[in-house]
Order: sequence, then structure tokens, then C-alpha cells
Amino acid sequence: MSDLLWRRLLAALWFFAVVELVATIGMQVFAFGALEGVGNQYAAFPPSQAVELHALSPNLYRLSVGSDSVAYREGARTGDILEAGSLSPGARFRVFSSFWWPGERVTLTLRAPDAAMKQIALRAVHVLGTLDMWIANAGLLWMLLFAGFIVWRRPDTPQARVLSLLLILFNIGLAFQVQNWFTPLPLLDCALAALSGFPFFVSLALFATYADLFGRPLSPLRRMLSLITYAFALIAASVNGILWIGSATAGVPPPLYSTYQYAQSIALALPLLPVLAALVKVRGSEREQLVWTSASLVPMYVVSAVGFLPADPWVQRIQAIGINLTLFLAPLGLTYSVLSKRLLDIGFTVNRVAVYSVLSALVVGAFVLVEFIVSEVMGAGRGVNLAAAAGLALVLGLSMRFIHKRVDRILDEVFFRKRHEDERAIRAFAHEAGFITSGDLLLARAREVLEQRADASFVVIALNNGDGAYGKYDENDPAIVALRTWHKPLDLKTLDTAIQAEFAYPMVARGHLVGLCALGPKRSGENYAPDESEAIAELTHGVGLAVDTLRAGAPESALLDSLRSVAADIGEMKTLLRRALRDGASPGKVFD
Repeated sequence: MSDLLWRRLLAALWFFAVVELVATIGMQVFAFGALEGVGNQYAAFPPSQAVELHALSPNLYRLSVGSDSVAYREGARTGDILEAGSLSPGARFRVFSSFWWPGERVTLTLRAPDAAMKQIALRAVHVLGTLDMWIANAGLLWMLLFAGFIVWRRPDTPQARVLSLLLILFNIGLAFQVQNWFTPLPLLDCALAALSGFPFFVSLALFATYADLFGRPLSPLRRMLSLITYAFALIAASVNGILWIGSATAGVPPPLYSTYQYAQSIALALPLLPVLAALVKVRGSEREQLVWTSASLVPMYVVSAVGFLPADPWVQRIQAIGINLTLFLAPLGLTYSVLSKRLLDIGFTVNRVAVYSVLSALVVGAFVLVEFIVSEVMGAGRGVNLAAAAGLALVLGLSMRFIHKRVDRILDEVFFRKRHEDERAIRAFAHEAGFITSGDLLLARAREVLEQRADASFVVIALNNGDGAYGKYDENDPAIVALRTWHKPLDLKTLDTAIQAEFAYPMVARGHLVGLCALGPKRSGENYAPDESEAIAELTHGVGLAVDTLRAGAPESALLDSLRSVAADIGEMKTLLRRALRDGASPGKVFD
């Protein structure tokens, strides 16, 4: 598949995922519902107002009823059996998932321990969800933005393609799950929940594919581990589909639900084996890239694998909190690895987004906090609330420049410290070059700095030898002609030149090209950043001036040696003249 086709495919999937996630967040804001008293992991009720359902068989649930619950007032009691088989398929799906569209009403048929039958009417109410749920939403949005930047800037490498596809499919599969996607049409929600397993579990298996792109060729063991991962992802996706279709039709036997939980946990844990096998083999920049990607994603996989295991309700709530927090930490780790460790060439773009995201969060957070304090804590009216908001807006407006500068500096220090240290070292050598008195040492130091600080795979410095050539390159080479004419850095891939490198920088002194410095591709595989290229140009200019000074100094040294020789001859003649005059000889005879 061509690079253009890959870019279009990933862009289309990314756009679909963004629309889906925005719709999901909108539903959670305006239509996140639960049945009165019958909570889910994100809509808990106090024990006295809660009703818990304990599955006994595919369509039978035993109730635990709180004494202050709506169900209790309707006549339900602890020990009653809910017979879900009498409900419509959509209602059976809702009861099993415990997520409802606000306003839905349902009549539940209960069988008391004495076999008496009764019915209770309940409706779904809107709930706000939990803080960790909204943190997870922020993490998923961040994850999609990260994947979008990869699609935009670096879709040309297999690692970048697989990583972006992994993150996009993960979001698509997760967004269609029952805790995230719900509409007034329960059977549509059931179908989407059944299909959600395929993009979700495929994304998990893609982690193994990503690991297999490092340390090639693959050993038989690594191939086998990846095949097992793919097979189990397909099994888990199929069980997921059967589970949700069964919830609306024949019901879900408790053993099937437990099987699904274990299958989901294993499918989350299995990709870690190919990743571990790859980490054992890879070295150098490949190892660094895989280590940082794994450090970001592995905690999410591990916590999710443990979180889907069967547990008591209070343990399940703790598991859900852990999963949601890792959904936020995963894109945070990926962003840090890109910005600080320069694993992909999207750092500057992400940095700008991070700055404005933090600014937006600070501004919105300040308004929310002030409104909460004024209205909820102080109990003030609408007029006071508006006055406080206006005052806060004035303060933030006047201090926005200061806040922006501080946020920019902090993010730069956190994410770009290594990059700035390298840039400062390059610029420092540009200044030091003029004080080095040995030409060979000057060029050797320049190569060393560029290889270490700019991560160049190789550095070629070619000086003008005065015979129509720069090193082994002819002065009429298109790249050298352009450097002599414009005195600007060149992207050598755009020219038909004999210089086999990535970029060439001019070494100019007194308006003349005294040499050129050509840099090979970065060892990390990323591109040279704009400010980094400016620092390299400054270094080559400083080295060019130093080379010109050393060359101009060579004739002056020869002249000084000649003058010293003449002075010595004159001194010797003066000595002879004094001696002759002392012996009584005439000056004329001395010079004869």
C-alpha cells in the first residue's frame, strides 16, 4: 500500500473516531442514565437507596433492595427474583448492561420467595457520572489528538502507521462499548456493543504487530507469540459479540459472562509477551523507541487486564478508577516520549497544542471554581455570580500574557530540556570555534559536536582547495553552486548532486564560500527541527570564519619569520662593524 493510500485510510479512520468520541462525550454529558436506584459503576447510589442485581441464570436475577430505594417503595424486597425473560429484547439488554437512556420506563416482573408475583414500574434518570470517567474521556481525546499528529506528520514509517492505527482503533472500539455509547434505541446500542469488540481487540493485537517491527528478522518464538495474540484477540471479540447479542435474546448464562471477563483479561495481557521478546533483542535507537512506547502503553494493558477480572462491586469500582486513570496516563507518557526523547518529529506541533490546552484548562477551571465557590459555598445569587465572573475575566485578560509565558517555559523545561541542551551546545561551539588555533582540531571538534548533539549519522566537511574543488566535489556541482550563490542551507534530496547526505550548510567568510558541511540522516530517524537547523547554520558559519582566519594567518607567519631572519642578519652585521671599528679598520674596508 502506498504512503498516500495509508495516509488517506488513517485520516478517514481518525476523523470517524473523533466524531464518535465527540458524540460519546455529548451523550455522557446530556444523556448518561441509570435506572432509579439500579446503579452501574459510574452511577453509584447510597446503599440505602440502591438495588443490586445478582445473576442466577440467563434471565433470572436476585435483588438486594435498599430500604430507601424507589424499588422498595414500589414493593420490591431483598430476595425477590427478577424474571427478565418477560421483558422486550431492548429492555433485557438494558437490564444486563445497567446503562439506560434517561426517561426510559420499564415494568419489572418480580417473584417473591413465597412464589407470589408482583410488578414494579421504574424509570431511567440522568446521572452525572464520576470524576475518573471524565478524566478517561480527556485521556481518550488526548490519545486521538496524538494519533492525528502522527497521521499528519509521520505516516511514512511502518512503526508510526501501526501505532496510530492502534490508538485510533482502540478509541473506536472503546467508544461503542455500553458504558460510553447509548441512544434511545437499545437494540442499536446492543448491535454496536457486539461489534465493538472487533476494533477494540484488533487494537490490542496491533501492539504485538508494533513490537514485531523492531529487532527483525523475527525468531520462530516471536512469530508464535504474535500468532497466539492474534488468535486470542479474535476469540475475545467473538465472545464479546455473542455476549451482547445473547443479552437481548436468550439471556446470558453467568458462566458465559465469567468466560468473557477472563478472555478479555487474557487478550489484554498476551500482547505484552511479544513486546517483552522484542525488548530482549533490540538495541540502540530501536530499543529506546520501543521502551518509551511500552512504558506508556503497558500500564494501561496491565491495569485493564486485572480490572476485567470478576470481583466484588466495591473492588470493581476501584478497578474502574485504575483503568480510567491509565487511559489518561497513556497519552501523557506517549507525548512526553515524543517531546523529550524525540521519538517522532511532531514535538513542536504537540508543544503548541499542549501550551494552549493548559491555558484553556486554567481559564475554564478558574471560571468553574469561582462559580462553584460563589453559588454553592457562599450561596450568592445570580447577580453576584455574574459580577465575580466579570472580575475574573478582567484579571485573566490582563495577566494572560504572563500566564502564557510561564506555561510555555514550564512545558519547554519538562518536554524539551534535552533538545535545548543540545541546541545550546551547538551554538556555544559556534562561538568557541574562533578561538581554536589548530585547523585539524577545529574540524574534528565540529564533527564531534554535530554527531553527538545533532544526532547526525555522519558529517562531511569539504573545504575549498583553491583548484576549483571543495574536497572531492567539483565547484560546479549543483549543490555547491547553490551554496556559493545563496549562502543558505540546502535540502540535498531536492538536487541532483554528488554529495550523498541529507542537508548541506555553507561555510562563508568575507562573502566567499570557504567550505561546506554536509550532514547525514539522524540516527533516530526523525527530521532536523527548525531551531536545530538554525543552530547548525550558526556553527558552520563560525567554523567557516575560523578556517578563513587560520588560512589568512599562514602568510603573515611566513612574513614574520622573514623579518626575524633579516633582523638577525642586521644584528650580525652590527656586531662585525663594532669589532672592526674597535680594531682600527675603516668603515669602507669593513663593508668591502
